[in-house]
Amino acid sequence: MTTSAAVQDSRRCSTRLFGPIDFRTDDLIHFPAGIPGFEAAHDFLLLTAAPDCHWLQSIDLPQLAFLTIAAERVLPGAWPELPGALALVTLPHGEREGASANLRAPIVIDLATRVGRQHVPTDTPYSMTHVFDLGLVLPGAAD
Repeated sequence: MTTSAAVQDSRRCSTRLFGPIDFRTDDLIHFPAGIPGFEAAHDFLLLTAAPDCHWLQSIDLPQLAFLTIAAERVLPGAWPELPGALALVTLPHGEREGASANLRAPIVIDLATRVGRQHVPTDTPYSMTHVFDLGLVLPGAAD
């Protein structure tokens, strides 16, 4: 890649949580349908917070970021047919105790194609609000 191509490939996004982020367009994960409730957000960056814990930062809506965790870390054996499934995390009042993970509709990302989607099945034994202690699963992740 030439220097001018690298410059053209670089972008910057000013986010609410992380401030300005420089990234390359090939780092983006594209959600063709958006995420339910956030259909206008199609392009995201996956920012590592801790092992198995990431921020899904929207580029289209810079104020939007989702904390995710590997579904398997929250509930061993969850979604064995969807390797690498990520659960969206809710932190009530910013506290790690009482955190909940949406295991009912996990985020699935194909890292080879950089395409993501939220898998929303019609029938599943998993909960949208599976309560867990983020500090026990990922010590220090929510400090």
